[in-house]
Amino acid sequence: MPQSIDFCLKVLFNAEQLIALGNKEFPGKRFPGPKKNIIESLKNEGITVEQIRNFCRDNNPPTNTDLIKTVLRSGKLNGHSWEKAMPSNLHLSIQNLVRACFAGEMNIDNYLEKGNNIIKHEFFITAIHDLMVQAIVDNFDDIIPSITSRGTIDFVSDANPYDLKITPPIKGWTYGRAKATPIDFAKSLYEGADTERIRKSAEDAEEFNRLYVVYDDAVIWTNPEVAETKVIEAFSRRPAPFTLDIDGKQIKVLVLFLN
Repeated sequence: MPQSIDFCLKVLFNAEQLIALGNKEFPGKRFPGPKKNIIESLKNEGITVEQIRNFCRDNNPPTNTDLIKTVLRSGKLNGHSWEKAMPSNLHLSIQNLVRACFAGEMNIDNYLEKGNNIIKHEFFITAIHDLMVQAIVDNFDDIIPSITSRGTIDFVSDANPYDLKITPPIKGWTYGRAKATPIDFAKSLYEGADTERIRKSAEDAEEFNRLYVVYDDAVIWTNPEVAETKVIEAFSRRPAPFTLDIDGKQIKVLVLFLN
């Protein structure tokens, strides 16, 4: 079971946080490293999932939701786009834009505009991601948030760890068709995604599950309170996750639709 004591301690904490957990729950006990030894000591002391959940929720790094909402409403991110860049190889992607400028395929103003759009897009996807994660954590008491650096796991829900991704319907799909056939849509998301980055993440992660939040119209992000309400409603009626085989790795996928 992914939401085991061992799994939560191993994946959701770094060594310093594990020691802090031990000091809180078992005053006077010592928890010498390395990390695997700390985990064994905590298990020997009888640490529970409830104690882990409470510690993670009490120490979940705060998200500056006021700033995020202000920027999303402002229109300052208008034009945000990856500009065909690949997130896993952004340095090379930008070099290619530079050389396209050298080749006369665009002028310097076009190049700088594309760079600005990429920076805007990085802010946008990080902002809406963190806003939605915070909304779910704040409104569902059983969620165990990751308190170490967010990588392939944002939180644990219903005994499953999830990496949350937010997306509109991809090319070739309508919102209605995606909602009617979520398994096929999820497969297409993997097939059309940055496969190198996904494969590397899956190799590195002990559990690599995805929670997709799908929206129909990007205008929803200019009214972030509405987006928050919709993701809370969608999560409250979430279906059971389904399983996909990605390069021989079984992953669980949950797809939520905001409309």
